[in-house]
Amino acid sequence: MSGTAHTAEGEKILIVDDDPGLSSLLERFFNSKGYRARAVPNTEQMDRLLGREVFNLVVLDLMLPGEDGLTACKRLRSANNQIPIIMLTAKGDELSRIKGLELGADDYLAKPFNPDELIEMQAKDGEAYVLVRAETSADDIRGINAAVGILTTRGGITSHAAVVARGMGKCCVVGASAIDIHEDQDEFIVGNRIVTKGEWITIDGTTGEVMLGKLPTTRPQLSSEFQELMLWSDLVKQMGVMTNADTAADS
Repeated sequence: MSGTAHTAEGEKILIVDDDPGLSSLLERFFNSKGYRARAVPNTEQMDRLLGREVFNLVVLDLMLPGEDGLTACKRLRSANNQIPIIMLTAKGDELSRIKGLELGADDYLAKPFNPDELIEMQAKDGEAYVLVRAETSADDIRGINAAVGILTTRGGITSHAAVVARGMGKCCVVGASAIDIHEDQDEFIVGNRIVTKGEWITIDGTTGEVMLGKLPTTRPQLSSEFQELMLWSDLVKQMGVMTNADTAADS
């Protein structure tokens, strides 16, 4: 969990929406807040701008003429473009929101909305969060997607948090039963230590350790022994195995 300072000065936002009234409103609103905003009506023009300029955020509407927002999001992530993306969706379109997050969007916002909500989402860019829950459910997909790690007090290797984290490539520690979570007070307790929202913690997905403070971390890598085992398997295998993928990056 963490908190960092944030400034809007000079940051560039690209708005992709075919509603000229909404696009113009958002463009003026962001510019009034110190951002540098540009609005385009389709993903073709979006691609041209992204090829020429560097943006800090893309606000991408789901329903667009030609290529829709979901397809564009998947294409950007498949090309390893990690620019933050906030999807705009129709109110109550829950399936599309979940699909957008699975395809790599960083957050979503249902229309109609208060433009200040977009400012709040943009302010989160660059921060790192660990989602702490007694256990997770499908309702937590937005938080899981935004978090760099997940910590739960219940569950095992087949629990919701563990399964989703593996599919999304996120660090996860489950079954930390020594932790007493008080969600209504945004804190958890371990022994006589109270950890509140905004404090740094570090989790180790291999050992299951939960440590106070911001410690240096490394991304997991496949060992040379694993690579050697897979090479042996390829040499003696007699059939191929098809697998499914939960995210665009895995496909």
